[in-house]
Amino acid sequence: METVIMPSWEEVKELLPKRTSLYYVDYNASLDDHLDLLQECIENGEYDTLYSAIDDWYIDSPLYTFEYLDKELADDICRKFDIKDAEEIMEEYEQEIRDEYYNRDDSDVLKDLLRNTGKQTMFYDTGIEIDSDSWQWNREKIAKTRNFIKKSLKIKCSKRQNRLIDTMLCQASYGGSLVIYFYDDVSDFIETTQNTITFKNPVIAIIDTVNGSGDNCDLGKVGEIEMPFNRERIRLCKTIKYSYTFSVCGMYSDWCEDTIVGLKDTVITKVLGESALSLKLQKDAKYSEVFKSGSCSFGDVDFNRHRNVIYRNDYPAGHTCKDCGTFWID
Repeated sequence: METVIMPSWEEVKELLPKRTSLYYVDYNASLDDHLDLLQECIENGEYDTLYSAIDDWYIDSPLYTFEYLDKELADDICRKFDIKDAEEIMEEYEQEIRDEYYNRDDSDVLKDLLRNTGKQTMFYDTGIEIDSDSWQWNREKIAKTRNFIKKSLKIKCSKRQNRLIDTMLCQASYGGSLVIYFYDDVSDFIETTQNTITFKNPVIAIIDTVNGSGDNCDLGKVGEIEMPFNRERIRLCKTIKYSYTFSVCGMYSDWCEDTIVGLKDTVITKVLGESALSLKLQKDAKYSEVFKSGSCSFGDVDFNRHRNVIYRNDYPAGHTCKDCGTFWID
């Protein structure tokens, strides 16, 4: 049997690669199916939620890399110390070798996933609510509502831009929340400490997430809009169940790329109105928790959060949930 003279750890350490990449992210891997986690990161201002998920997704990734690295190291040990088998040496320093692999790891799973995910369509909720039934408004009410929007956003509009806003008001007949759409990297809005968000050449819209309706207009040059950087007001469109841009109109992701969004520190005294959209999303989250627990909630109009829905043909006809009594009239 070959007698192995045990080398020192420093001698073995010299044979390790200068850098290792323990985690491999395929070019097709992205966060497209986990945008809810990205939304949480925006709201929390840190990546902890994603780091926890990545730890689970890639828990076995280093094991495959270790196998390759160990084989290369064993071959190098055999050559340097002129032996036929490095098993005893590898076992002696197994933990030190593993630790050093991690110390020299240059892979960045989060960075790779964010790169593969790319820019996202988002909107900023201004807290401005627009009444419904605009199809029956007279010119006076349309003009009054348009001027209210301009005053709230502090923008100056030409006659053409006024007409764009009027058309949007008329076509968003269910009313809803006034938002500013933009297309940008999500990472820009997660760890920032700046307190003001700005918009130039804004694409604004009125959205109703209950009925999935809305309309938008590309205003172009109207000056710079400044809003408090409120994390809960920034939403990834695809995390909204009824987003008319995707769910109804099938728009491309970059349809609102004309909006130029920025962040800065400035003294801003603007007070935002209460967000009806945020309140609805909070209520939806509570409904979802009840559904996950095995029950459902009276008043929840989402069919998918009820398990025992039947059709009733009596007058008035419609669907009803036998568990909680919610009724959807035809």
